[in-house]
Amino acid sequence: MIPEWLRHIVPRTDRQPNASGPCIVAFGKHPAWDDHLAEEGHWTPGLRDLKDWLYVRGIAGCIDRGLWDPHTLGVSPTPFNHILVWQRTADSIAAIVWASADAKGRNRYPMVVAASVPRYAVQDREAAQCPHAHEDMLDAALRHLAGLRESCLGLGEPPAVMLAVRNASLELASRLAQSPRKALPVVQRSIESIRLSQIAQGLPPHSHDTLRAIAIHAARGLSRLSQVEGLPESHSAFHLRVPLLSHAALGESGRAWVSVLGGLLADVDPQGDRLSIEAPDEGVVDLVFGSPRPEHAALLGMPRLVEPTADTIPVGEVDEQTQLAVRGLLQQTRPA
Repeated sequence: MIPEWLRHIVPRTDRQPNASGPCIVAFGKHPAWDDHLAEEGHWTPGLRDLKDWLYVRGIAGCIDRGLWDPHTLGVSPTPFNHILVWQRTADSIAAIVWASADAKGRNRYPMVVAASVPRYAVQDREAAQCPHAHEDMLDAALRHLAGLRESCLGLGEPPAVMLAVRNASLELASRLAQSPRKALPVVQRSIESIRLSQIAQGLPPHSHDTLRAIAIHAARGLSRLSQVEGLPESHSAFHLRVPLLSHAALGESGRAWVSVLGGLLADVDPQGDRLSIEAPDEGVVDLVFGSPRPEHAALLGMPRLVEPTADTIPVGEVDEQTQLAVRGLLQQTRPA
């Protein structure tokens, strides 16, 4: 039997999700509700997975276990102000999380607005074959979410908030229906070269040693992840904390790191789950390669100076494959 307080959190199953296009939903706490938001809108499988992992099992579990208690951390936890991009095989999920409270002033839970962007959902088949099409839709989804966040902060009645969510979802769907064909000739470089440039330009000067350490750690972890069969669940994903890139747009730092580090080793599945959690206030991005688990939600409250509690795959000596991959990355990101 589901506890009463969870009835507002667990997604309802009596609605059919609109799996053919992008959707935007909201959940969490808002001053217009006495408790968790009432669920409305189209819930795709990806959005249900996000809510279950991040909110029901993740954030709720962290709160119940006191993982973000100042006495546990030794410092105050990081306030909710995060941008998430979860890239999956069938879709990508973008979300913005911010500190909020319900009408009774209870503020332990955040408010979340999230968008599901299906892969190859662009109507123009020729354009859909271009990887830029999906990246363009993720950018659009993040912009719509940012606008929706600002709207929600200024609204005080449930119908107004839900109307704002529905309008944002419709606007994003309309944006998807517009073929990106006209924009394609403008983009001459590959996604990989764009991401490499963003990292090269977004890191502080003299970051060679930092980037080398990050790349070695990522290559080791990816190598272990490519042999995931037979590993315990605790090793089916690994976490890495990296610097937020300067001058990057919303959600771009995480995607740049995921693209570049995820491509270090050729034998790693490029379609595997990749999660980035940007924390602008802390100047860091948490990356999770592999399927995120509830304990990875604890990263949202971990200040920069606190060692994250999420697991890191055990690593050994730097093998030749890793050395070659890291050397190539460092050469490509050296200042001109």
